[in-house]
Amino acid sequence: MEQVSELAIKHDLIIIADDIYGSYSFSEPFIPMITIDNVRDRTITINSFSKDYAMTGWRIGHVIAPDYIIQTIQQI
Repeated sequence: MEQVSELAIKHDLIIIADDIYGSYSFSEPFIPMITIDNVRDRTITINSFSKDYAMTGWRIGHVIAPDYIIQTIQQI
């Protein structure tokens, strides 16, 4: 994750983190990309309720992102 952070900063990239399987990390603790301070303002986290709550077939999810990205998403 450190290398991804460095590349994103170096090349002015946005990180899209799909955390759908975050609750299923058994060998190591899951660390969400959004918790890394130097890339928080350039990270879009997407997630769903279907895996964690056995809601197969439901299409309900959420996005966590900086305000400037959320404002753009709301226009879609």
